[in-house]
Amino acid sequence: MSVNSSNSGISNIHQIMYKESKEIVDKECVWTNSLFCPRVPNDMDKASLREAIETSFAVKVERIDMNNSLKTGCVQAFIHLNFWNDGDNKTKKLKHILMTSSTPYVWNIWSVKLHLFVNHKPIPTPTQNDHQLANSLVICRELIDKQADMINGLNNQLENQRLIVQTHESHISALFQQQNMLLFQLKQQQQVCYRLGYPPNVGPNVGYPPPLAAVNNGFGHTLPVPPPQV
Repeated sequence: MSVNSSNSGISNIHQIMYKESKEIVDKECVWTNSLFCPRVPNDMDKASLREAIETSFAVKVERIDMNNSLKTGCVQAFIHLNFWNDGDNKTKKLKHILMTSSTPYVWNIWSVKLHLFVNHKPIPTPTQNDHQLANSLVICRELIDKQADMINGLNNQLENQRLIVQTHESHISALFQQQNMLLFQLKQQQQVCYRLGYPPNVGPNVGYPPPLAAVNNGFGHTLPVPPPQV
């Protein structure tokens, strides 16, 4: 790889880092006792970074958060301070540059150049210690388990209701089939009655033979005349 291409690659990373930094820093500069470093060397951990900044400036570090940037792939650091001595000239100069300049403060430390910005969106320090956080996580887990049990119970009730609906649907379908069968049988019986010359409501076992006289029911069927009432 040539030197020009290597420098071009580094320059692109710096541009992405600066753009990402500007997304974190608001337009209105407000001091928050929190610094943002978009790129930290891989061999520098929280302890060494704390030692470096407390040695270089008159500050005290409360905590340091580190994570990998999804955009640059670099390790970035958020340095939260709980003490800042404005009486120290070097520390005062750092703050002045951060508050007034649109470019980062270039910090030369241990043959490494680190870019510092004001972090305008610091995450507050947790108010609970590790033991309290662990207990809170246990309580949250218990609540999640209870919610999961309630959801499973509701799912079981829903499944039972679905089976009941399916059973009712099966019964309704069977009733419809039975109704259709009865209607079909009734139609067949009516056709037999018409062929024998009896109206649908008169059969051969009514106690009298069908009379010779007959009338037309208006639908093409000849119906026997019922006998006179005695």
